[in-house]
Amino acid sequence: MSREPDPDGLDGWTGTLKRCASDSPCFNTARIKVVRAFFDAPETQVSAFFVYRLYVAVFGRTPQFAEFLSDRQQLATYCHNDWSDLEQIVAGQRIFLDEWLRRESFRTAYPETLTPEEFVNRLFDTAELKPFIFERTQQTEALRAGRKEVKCSAR
Repeated sequence: MSREPDPDGLDGWTGTLKRCASDSPCFNTARIKVVRAFFDAPETQVSAFFVYRLYVAVFGRTPQFAEFLSDRQQLATYCHNDWSDLEQIVAGQRIFLDEWLRRESFRTAYPETLTPEEFVNRLFDTAELKPFIFERTQQTEALRAGRKEVKCSAR
């Protein structure tokens, strides 16, 4: 995560592993528990997973390791490394996305010459979303109107 671990977290995770001999079934079970805890941690869910999903949705690929680390650290900075404050997280994600949209890689994949329909369709298709025609139309109309956010209809 590009930072030093919290002492309590490190002690808890290493303590889980140290309870078992390294070649025992107990150790393998403990490793699984540590990995699950890592991926279930709020910090992972709202930072690492956010960055990962963004690359998959926008570019149709997973991020390279260096991209991932850099972007995750940038997002953490915008969120002030506080993964307990939902308002701060959302604000940080919005700042990150505003900068993301100005990147050359994004502008190459989604040039400003695209019509709103082309932009929406390319983004939905790259993300492999299969929305109803209404949803694509709704997003296209919002783009034409200059709105930044549109709630999708519930299915």
